[in-house]
Amino acid sequence: MINIKVSIVESALNLFITRHCNICGSELLGFEKHFCLECFADIPLTYFWEFKNNPAEMIFWGRVKIERVYSLMFFRNNYKRCVYDIKYKGNIPLGLYLGEMLGKRICTAEKRNNKPPDNYIPVNYVIPVPLHWRKKLKRGFNQAEIIARGIVNGLNGGYTASEFSGGVVPVFKTVAPARARVCTQIIKRKHFTKTQTQKDRWSRWKNVEDAFKISPCGLKRCIKNINAKRENVSVTGNADFCIAHFLIVDDVLTTGATLEACAGILIKACTKAGIKCKVSIATLAYVE
Repeated sequence: MINIKVSIVESALNLFITRHCNICGSELLGFEKHFCLECFADIPLTYFWEFKNNPAEMIFWGRVKIERVYSLMFFRNNYKRCVYDIKYKGNIPLGLYLGEMLGKRICTAEKRNNKPPDNYIPVNYVIPVPLHWRKKLKRGFNQAEIIARGIVNGLNGGYTASEFSGGVVPVFKTVAPARARVCTQIIKRKHFTKTQTQKDRWSRWKNVEDAFKISPCGLKRCIKNINAKRENVSVTGNADFCIAHFLIVDDVLTTGATLEACAGILIKACTKAGIKCKVSIATLAYVE
């Protein structure tokens, strides 16, 4: 019923609002969203969700223990514009749309692979890489958080009511039970860092080496919520441990310096707190 109402509203709006493709600029038809059919078909998908030991995962080998690394598309050609539009032009609907696209593909691959419950733990928390408050105040939102909200929608099999710190996201509830949830309270940014765009691999790593910290209160709440649902999770090994699967989200994966810093302190904090955890990574784009 909700989907029917949404379709009617969208159809009515299309009569008065001209929408254009984010890539080629052509006018969109009523059923097209953000991309025309041709540009949608040409999205340079990575398919990293389909197989382990993919090129994105190899970046972190020998640096930090990562369960899986997913990227929706390659950062190439005119499709770079998608990241720029989300990050600098505030195209929040596009960020939610592409994030959900990645979340659905991750969820579909999980179900198809049919991994045993004692070897695989579904994602509990999706953690966007935090922005420093100065950048967030200037931009008005954290683009990683927008993408993370979309990923959660896809992982949970549909839209869920949600908010982000920049305002209310206009999404709708669904009957599908929520599984993953976004958490912005675990990893915090300690100090302001300059943009990574023009830096080499070593400079990127030094720039974020000590940029993040773990919030003890946020981690404690996370542990409490996971322990409350332990009866639904197959726990192996030490009974005093709880199992958590975190998915850290950013917009683009280049050298992995920022994501490595976040994953490293999260794993260290979980080990210290007695949490048996797994950490995965998801980004909208991957730089070849």
